[in-house]
Amino acid sequence: MLLTNCLDSNPVGGLSPAHEQDLKLLKNLQLRYHSLTYKHQKESIMTSLNNIPFIRSTRRNHALEHATMKILAARFKGIKMMGHSNPAGFFLIADLPTELVTDAVLEARKRLSAGEAQLAVHPGCGTNLAASSLLAGSAAFVALMALSRGKTPKWWHILLSVFVAIPVYIFSKPVGPWLQENVTTDAKIEGLEVNLVTSQKTRNGFIHHISTRA
Repeated sequence: MLLTNCLDSNPVGGLSPAHEQDLKLLKNLQLRYHSLTYKHQKESIMTSLNNIPFIRSTRRNHALEHATMKILAARFKGIKMMGHSNPAGFFLIADLPTELVTDAVLEARKRLSAGEAQLAVHPGCGTNLAASSLLAGSAAFVALMALSRGKTPKWWHILLSVFVAIPVYIFSKPVGPWLQENVTTDAKIEGLEVNLVTSQKTRNGFIHHISTRA
């Protein structure tokens, strides 16, 4: 309605400065509305997911796992680690004694609780590889089907499909961290307690089991 009135008021000479200001204000309000709507929808989806107990606990343990690994990586340069989260806590494979791992877990919990949400996103998480691989593979499949038209693909069809997949894989890199931040982890771990840290010696290091409770 505001846009129609502005255009009708001065059809020949263009919009007056006052009307241009009104249009800018309207556009800003629209952008803010869409931003708030997206945020509300995202929060509603994640609230629904978190209503499922094992999903909420796994997401929070996943965040604690990532934060622990980041802290250990900063303290012990070049250390090799692998982790796996579940509703009851997480496993950590690292050639480090129980005391050092326990200290890192408690530090991770403290810093996440203090608001350092960036610790929950890990560059080596499998979500990154899975997201980029899925998108690149899907792009290659669509390209291959389009080129071969349902028939047996020729060698150059496959080659072109690979050329399509490579940039998709490269440019989809931000998708993985976004999924970690918004879907697979939850940095809001208030009330999450570290119950017990146990370790089992293996030939190449230790398997640590970090048990948590809410």
